[in-house]
Amino acid sequence: MLGNLARPVWGWGPGAIPGPTPQFIGSEPAAYRMAVLFTIMANAKRHHLEPFAYVRDLLVQMSSLCAACGVDVPDFTDASNLTGPEFRELGMSLANQLPDEAMTAMLPDHWAAAHPKQVLVHRIEEARQVANRKRDDRQKRRDKVAAAALRPAADR
Repeated sequence: MLGNLARPVWGWGPGAIPGPTPQFIGSEPAAYRMAVLFTIMANAKRHHLEPFAYVRDLLVQMSSLCAACGVDVPDFTDASNLTGPEFRELGMSLANQLPDEAMTAMLPDHWAAAHPKQVLVHRIEEARQVANRKRDDRQKRRDKVAAAALRPAADR
């Protein structure tokens, strides 16, 4: 189970860090915390955001929002002994005490609209170029297969 939770550390496919899949993060609770962090970072990457700026702003906003709403934030140094479900329940109980509109503003797509300078525009263009290249390659293969099908059987 821990190997599955650790897989985002390395990844697969183009641009992935080569190496074996780590089998151990340290403890099961640490694996759940790392999974939360990796999810936040993956969402930032998916939305072409500068990850450091997004996570820093997310932490600052959460801290000030908790203070403004009078939410008692527990000492997370004690969270190291929580199991995954207990850690998730702690996070959900905190999130449920905060206003929905403030939480929505922290989602990556809403955050990107509010912070356009933190959107990595060159990554968006790279993604478009890759998508166009794939589309063109697929079309070439389809055309080649269609041309081969139209040739008479004697020519094949």
